[in-house]
Amino acid sequence: MRLTEKQKAVLLALTNGWQTPTQIASKIGYHTASYVNLPLKVLIREGVAEKKPDVRGQYRLNPGGAAIKD
Repeated sequence: MRLTEKQKAVLLALTNGWQTPTQIASKIGYHTASYVNLPLKVLIREGVAEKKPDVRGQYRLNPGGAAIKD
């Protein structure tokens, strides 16, 4: 899987716990969630991250993403 620099940064900022885009962006050093929205969508499509189904706007690594991150 080939990732852009933004996608790699978002992947490294994600954890196994649920996080909002604002929390993820602050870990990378950006103050707006819009920086991470598109990379998050790509990571979800690639199967390494997931969106919390019952709560809007929370994301985390899934087990496959955790394996890639390590």
